[in-house]
Amino acid sequence: MAITKVAMELGYSMGQFIDLNATHLIPSRRVSEAYLFNLYCNLQASGQLLGWLENEGRLPWPNWRVFAKAFLRCVRGGQLERRLVWEEFRALRLARGIARDAAATRPVLTPAASLEKS
Repeated sequence: MAITKVAMELGYSMGQFIDLNATHLIPSRRVSEAYLFNLYCNLQASGQLLGWLENEGRLPWPNWRVFAKAFLRCVRGGQLERRLVWEEFRALRLARGIARDAAATRPVLTPAASLEKS
């Protein structure tokens, strides 16, 4: 996701091609249910972190509408939809943890500290 965004900022483009045929060999472990849900969770967390970087370091936290829609998806959706909502909340928790850790380890320069380094 981030690679595509950077490529587009550099002037490249992307697309989807219906007629493209390719042989892609995927190991069986990469088509397991657990792997695919974990991949979905990490992709969602990646999107949250990109949003965090674009919003000047504010921790990602969706507004109430996101929670309301997630609740409706859980009530109206089937087992797959509920699992996707669960993975989205896992992703939010993962992204917030990564963002919090990054903010805690980022050195803070105070005017006194910057003078000491000179």
